[in-house]
Amino acid sequence: MECLAQDRSAWHSRTSKDQQVFQTNRRDQIANAREACKAAKSSLSTTAAFQCPYCPRVCASRIGLSSHTRAHERTLSAR
Repeated sequence: MECLAQDRSAWHSRTSKDQQVFQTNRRDQIANAREACKAAKSSLSTTAAFQCPYCPRVCASRIGLSSHTRAHERTLSAR
């Protein structure tokens, strides 16, 4: 690298080329990571999440199921 550094134009073109290769590889890595993240998010399914034991409703969160179950308990105790 020292020999290359003494020839300024060759050194400049080499470092510019290496920088472009690095930038291209980095952009590809970021794009691949983003696609993997998108694929992971889209594969999430709420069908097996939290299903009500009283009806076929599926809740997205546990707290939602808890609230929904309390509503069923109120209607059952009112009968």
